[in-house]
Amino acid sequence: MASDTMTVAALSRPFTLGMFYDAVKDELIPDLTLWDAKTLKDNTVENSQHSSDFQISISDTTESKSSLLNIEASLKASFLAGLVEVKGSANSKVLLGEARPHVVTGILYGANAFFVFDSEKVEADSVQKMEGSMRALIKKIPAFDVEGKVDLKLTDEEKALTQKFSCKFYGDFILESNPSTFEEAVNAYVGLPKLLGEEGENSVPLTVWLVPLKYVDPEVPELINEISIGLVIEIEDVLDDLRRMEARCNDSLVEGVVGDFPCLQEVLTRFQKLCSYYRADLQKTMVKILPSIREGKEDESSLRRIIEEREKSPFSHEKLSKWLDCKEREVNVVWACVEIIPDIKFVANQTELEREVLAPLAVFSFCFIFTFLETADPCLDNMRNYLDGEKSGSSEPTYISDDFLTQMTDKAYTFKKVENDLKGPKVKFFVAAILNKKFPGASVYEYIGDGENSYNNCCLFFISQSFMETKRKALLEKAQIKSGLEFTRRHVETLKTPGRRFFGLRRPEFSFWAIRKDSKFGGFETLHITTNTPSPL
Repeated sequence: MASDTMTVAALSRPFTLGMFYDAVKDELIPDLTLWDAKTLKDNTVENSQHSSDFQISISDTTESKSSLLNIEASLKASFLAGLVEVKGSANSKVLLGEARPHVVTGILYGANAFFVFDSEKVEADSVQKMEGSMRALIKKIPAFDVEGKVDLKLTDEEKALTQKFSCKFYGDFILESNPSTFEEAVNAYVGLPKLLGEEGENSVPLTVWLVPLKYVDPEVPELINEISIGLVIEIEDVLDDLRRMEARCNDSLVEGVVGDFPCLQEVLTRFQKLCSYYRADLQKTMVKILPSIREGKEDESSLRRIIEEREKSPFSHEKLSKWLDCKEREVNVVWACVEIIPDIKFVANQTELEREVLAPLAVFSFCFIFTFLETADPCLDNMRNYLDGEKSGSSEPTYISDDFLTQMTDKAYTFKKVENDLKGPKVKFFVAAILNKKFPGASVYEYIGDGENSYNNCCLFFISQSFMETKRKALLEKAQIKSGLEFTRRHVETLKTPGRRFFGLRRPEFSFWAIRKDSKFGGFETLHITTNTPSPL
């Protein structure tokens, strides 16, 4: 009989002596007890076991959390699948016909308190140092309790460290206010014993002992199989891996530069949601399979097969990690360029950019464009199709090379030089992300208006790197021209074949821009004529 006794973590569920527990679904069967209230009262024995325990874990894995909560392997499988619930919903029919019931014969009461300290984001090479410093400081918390009073003595270095992390409280205690700082956490910790009550009246079930009902009624069906520890570890690894992917994605989302580029924010958020949906689907499938395995209706191979299928899907560790590598690279590339041209106004999209460059009094507008950022992503489409049960294709994300990065930062440095040369009330500078596959990476757009009537007459040029490097002085002179006859030669890049390119609106009866091929200069010559002749264009 001793070998059939189960010990499970209560996990804040309302256990009482004599109640039934379905070991197949790991859920309580309420409103039913094996004995009446008098029998329970006459046969209950209470023993005081005063003790306390202080543990520190620097890991955020399911294994470390399960260890802190004393969750054994079988219950962990149910916990991972989402089977464990605080509230049960079975009835007497379930008890007699489907459940594999156990009876609660022992309960250990107490209370758990978890203080979760989160540091601000640090560079990868500083993580280990930060973890060590935080662990050493947190380890001192019990020493700050001097006869029930707080004696918080910290060095200047420790005080500076506490400013870098926040605190959240989870537990069985009801606090007057939840701590958010290290000092508040210490105060809450010192006051915990008082919250249990003088007689422990505020304690809750922590650990529960169960015996099979078959010892009372041999006809009651018994639990046939338990989930093997090896399979539980595999399930745990898969779900933890998906959570880590979501956390990595979130680290990119909180980067300041991502908030300025909606297209980056959109694809990262979409990836995070798809991973969350896939994880929920896995748990939903596990909820169906785990009880069948315990009842002997299925074997573990059905669950292991689901785990193996993941590695062939768009949600495999390799594919998710590679996608994140590429997106993190994109974020770093954008950040590197933006750092070179700080204090430049961001515009969210093409519409907002047009509104800026067509504004009255805008003679010249220059925009540094990230041309490679887009919301369409074949990898994310494959993930969505897989979740919908449709056939998913094969696609690989594009990783930005070092050469590509160098070209983009060179353009950013040149853009910065142009900004320094052309600062003035009639010259505007912007940064935007507008997809343009003709100019991969980054490009600089020049918008030229005619001052007061820029909304009627505005032309767009795609400026080459060589032009920006060599013609800054000419631009400086040109920026002083407000109206009248104007004739300049320049190197520009066009979207398609050499020819005419217009942007915005023009007044054909008053002015127009003509762009002609100029073989001598290897580019185009631009002629702006003010006339009352209708435009031949």
